[in-house]
Amino acid sequence: MAHRPPMVLDSERAAIGAALKSEDVAEVITAELTDEDFYDETCRKLYGAIKNLSDDGLAITQVSVQERSGIGTSDIEELAYKAAGTTPSQLKTIVSDIRRVAGLRSIYNSCKDTVSSVSKDAKLEEVLEGLEKNLYRLDRAGASEAKDGTDVMQAVIADFIERRNNGGGPEVSTGIQALDKAIIGLRPGKMMILAGRPSMGKTALADTIRRNVVAQGYGVVQFSLEMSAEELLERELSFQAQLNLRKVLAAKEVTDDELARVIAVSGQPGIQGRWFIDDRTYSIAGIRRRARILSGRMARAGIRTGCIVVDYIQLAGENGDGREQSVAAISRGCKLMSKELGCTVLALSQLNRACEYREDRRPMMSDLRESGSLEMDADIVAFVYRESMYDSSVSPEETEILIRKHRSGPTGTVRLRYNPKLVTFEDMPVHQNVATYETTQ
Repeated sequence: MAHRPPMVLDSERAAIGAALKSEDVAEVITAELTDEDFYDETCRKLYGAIKNLSDDGLAITQVSVQERSGIGTSDIEELAYKAAGTTPSQLKTIVSDIRRVAGLRSIYNSCKDTVSSVSKDAKLEEVLEGLEKNLYRLDRAGASEAKDGTDVMQAVIADFIERRNNGGGPEVSTGIQALDKAIIGLRPGKMMILAGRPSMGKTALADTIRRNVVAQGYGVVQFSLEMSAEELLERELSFQAQLNLRKVLAAKEVTDDELARVIAVSGQPGIQGRWFIDDRTYSIAGIRRRARILSGRMARAGIRTGCIVVDYIQLAGENGDGREQSVAAISRGCKLMSKELGCTVLALSQLNRACEYREDRRPMMSDLRESGSLEMDADIVAFVYRESMYDSSVSPEETEILIRKHRSGPTGTVRLRYNPKLVTFEDMPVHQNVATYETTQ
């Protein structure tokens, strides 16, 4: 990489030469490549001139390019002459080759910069964070830092029309109709806090959503700071085999039919490459780094990340002046991660004990532990509440999801059904004729 690769130079010259011969080719080149993709300085200048002419709506000719770039006429004529007869298939290969080598060059430069920045006092997490951030940006190369509002509006309108024609549902669904109605599905760049007192079912609801997202073909990265990966998979086995979780944990009193269902789970179509569990990363810097790696891996396999789960945020260790500063850093990191990776981050949170001493024990925003930053950063704050935890006469299936903050819509209450045997949530049965979503705004 330290010298100019001859084959790369040939590809760059062929691309620029073809663009000088045809405005249609020039349009393809400026759409598919950036000036940073060109190693050769002359080609980079010529690309810049072609791009400027195109942006200004002016004709792209050898004369106009020469005037904009300052490159000699003889050099331009030679490039155009050698590129004569370039076919569309050849152009596609040339563009692909330029992007491939540009990516490798960027990786090389990122690694070199990392090596030069490392000192004996450097912290491993900080070095890895910087390197992974640079490498992840390569996966999203070509995305402008600033976006033209008109272009974005056209994309928003096109997305709106497509969703309307497809029934108006969210692109990434929670798999629970009443919850989708309340929060409009799992939208890119959103941070949702899912909170509750112990044993209310926070992890069970997060698992239900994760399972439904994966079933739609999207990928999920799940950071389990409280439960081990094995515990999560035991719950998944219980659901897949439709077997009481207690029987899965005890592994006894299982009938032959139930055993057959357990064995059959291993033979079902897998979700390999779409659900990743990390139960060993505890800092927000590490979580963001691992999320980038795994999201990038899924993207290269053609799988879009639909959701990232962090269970739960108070267990994520972070250096700070105090617990509130630490949680603030974690909260901010989760929000930035949602925007960076273009998916919903579902962050689970514990509550303090204040609600236990009120007559109405339904949680409020102030019940969030270290609540200030969580309230501010979250787009949605929802609480899982089951009255049966306090009143044994109430069915353990009855569940309320209290939407206390919703940046894109009204707050309200979603009523769901909890299945304690399979530790999962679902919509209320239609025949019960119960309003499953009531707004308060």
